[in-house]
This record gives sequence, structure tokens and C-alpha cells, in this order.
Amino acid sequence: MKPINAISLYDHGFVSVLYSSFSAKKVEELELFYLPKLNHGRLGTEFSRISFLMRVPMFILTQMANYDIKVMYAKSDEEQYFLPTEADIVGCDLETAMAMKAAIEETTAALQINPSALVADGCNQEVSQILTPVSRYVTIITEAKKSEWLKMCDAICEKKLSNRFAKVLQGIISSEDISS
Repeated sequence: MKPINAISLYDHGFVSVLYSSFSAKKVEELELFYLPKLNHGRLGTEFSRISFLMRVPMFILTQMANYDIKVMYAKSDEEQYFLPTEADIVGCDLETAMAMKAAIEETTAALQINPSALVADGCNQEVSQILTPVSRYVTIITEAKKSEWLKMCDAICEKKLSNRFAKVLQGIISSEDISS
């Protein structure tokens, strides 16, 4: 079930803010009073934290392992997979993108049987996901410092993994800064 404040992402995913400790005005006041010689903005970046409820493909979750981001799996009854559009496949012509899209759809359809069978045989869901395609959606609760989220978003954009995901997170973080 998608929360009311969720921002849709990809075909079946979403990102929703659970909690934010951003309070831009208060942090700015504290910085000016207690830490006048520091670079302004550093306190807010280092101490502000944000938690998200997300439904994202596994390839996004694997990126989080490279950063200091806490992740907790949430229960999800839906089993869905990210199937890219031609526009999602970058670095090639339209004909190649269409062929790659068809191959991904075919491979995903074949591999969808695997996680369900593993779970039915008693394998826990997290372990079964290791053996499934990285396009499988997972529902997770995450929490990290603002600086970690921004660092991950920059790296995702740099690697051209998922600019859409990174831009959504950056937009949420930016709006949390303003609205607090």
C-alpha cells in the first residue's frame, strides 16, 4: 500500500518521508550563535537526518550498501519487477534499447518463478532476493544523515544508474530544508 505523501517512482515504486530532523531556521540560528567561525550549512548537513519508506528495485537497494544508510525490510505482499522503458536504457540507439528491453522482460519473466519457489520451500525472503533479479521491488524503511543521502545521490547520478531516483530524493531533501 502506497502512503498518501508518496512520490511515485518508476512503474511500481515510491518514496515517502517518514521522519525528518531538518529544521533549517533553527540550525541556522544555532550555527550563527554557537559556531560562528564554521562554514555555514555544515551543521545542518552533518546532523540532520531523514527516514524514508521506499518501494524500489533491488539495484537501488544495493547502492545503499556503499553508504552509512540503515535499512530495514518492510513486509510486502506484492511481487513486482522493474521493467525499463527504452528511455531508461541509456547509451545506445533506439533499436538496441528496444532489443535490450525485450531481453530484460524475457529474462525477468523466467526468473520470477525462482524467488516464489524459494520462499515456498522455507527460504527467508531476504536470502531469496539475493538469488533473484536486481529488478525485483523491495519495500524498505531507511534512515541516514542528510550528507549520506546527498553523497549517494551524487554517486548515482555520476554512474548514470538512476537519475530519476536521485533527483526525487534530492527534491525531497531540498523541500524538507525549505519547509522546516
